Amino acid sequence: MKRKGEAKAQYAGVLAVGIMLSEFIISFRESLEAILAVAIILLYLHKTGNWKHSKIVFAGVLGGLAVSLVLAFGITNVFGEVWKANEPIFEGSLMIIAVAMITWFIVWAFWHLYSKGEIEGRAKSLLARKETIGLGIFSFVSVAREGFELVLLTFASAAASSGDWSLLWILLGIASAALLVGAIFILSKNSDIRPFFLATSVILVLFASGLLSHAVHEFDEAGLLDSGPVLWDTSGFLENSSPVGSILRSLVGYTARPTMLEAVSYLAYCAFGIHYIAKKAKAQNRV
Repeated sequence: MKRKGEAKAQYAGVLAVGIMLSEFIISFRESLEAILAVAIILLYLHKTGNWKHSKIVFAGVLGGLAVSLVLAFGITNVFGEVWKANEPIFEGSLMIIAVAMITWFIVWAFWHLYSKGEIEGRAKSLLARKETIGLGIFSFVSVAREGFELVLLTFASAAASSGDWSLLWILLGIASAALLVGAIFILSKNSDIRPFFLATSVILVLFASGLLSHAVHEFDEAGLLDSGPVLWDTSGFLENSSPVGSILRSLVGYTARPTMLEAVSYLAYCAFGIHYIAKKAKAQNRV
């Protein structure tokens, strides 16, 4: 009995580590985008002698943070009872939404939203037209969008791993992103951090593949679809509840006994995401 209790505690500890790592990567990745966009605007205002308008930018940032906190509160409290009553459907739907957001970013946003030249050009245009409120709106949208994605991805990760999320690791991810952006702007004249985006985007593809596979499992459990027979069983080699298996499950959606539809959805999305990133990165390197 004692050994079972110790094993259960060990599994819970390892699962927590896996969730913490995924939360750190997600929060680092999502906050990196918003911090970079806001930093470029602030540096442009400082460089052009328009720092007096920075308060509008900071107001937009605070507004975006407030919206993100309201969303987090809503998911944890307002939808709590709905979640419990329809857990498989609710969690599966949340995972699908998270996958859709990651897909949108991979296909379009990454290649268009965070170009230093585009952001500075937008700020220059707003200043020329004396529409400084637009600086605050841009900051608000940047922070609120990434905050929205961070909240949903964090909860989707916790749902897929059947664990709880940790505020500490989310804050550490955000702080690490801020330090990275600060270091790059201070130590280098080149503020291009696309290599970091590329590396973390590949991790997000693996994460999204796992979410999609888990969503299939949840809908199968709810009786909404038949995911087919189990294709293979690696539980004898790497069980879901093992230390390594738990971490891989949280980070990349590992499962020891995937059904046919779970495996197909995982491999198909993974192939699509990595191929698309590689293709776009190669095309940009030619420019």
